[in-house]
Amino acid sequence: MLAGFEVWINQQGYTPKTAGSRLSDVGRLDAAFGGLDRHYDRDGLRGALASLTYSRDDQRNGMANPSPVVIDGDLYNGLATMRQSLRLYIRFRKG
Repeated sequence: MLAGFEVWINQQGYTPKTAGSRLSDVGRLDAAFGGLDRHYDRDGLRGALASLTYSRDDQRNGMANPSPVVIDGDLYNGLATMRQSLRLYIRFRKG
């Protein structure tokens, strides 16, 4: 499905840079979760999305990354970006 996502994301009106970043993020998510389509078929990616939840309070309290996605840099912003990208993939899968 990732090839279909690439076509779809490029048709959504994003700049090429933004589309490329989202495509890269979805590729990272796919690798980290062991296949987004499998998770989508199981629970609509709700579990994956929940594991990307990280609040400012979590950040202030020094909480560890709750997801399998490796984030270099600011964990709060990194996970927020991954959530946005995953929501785009969910929107793509819903058609």
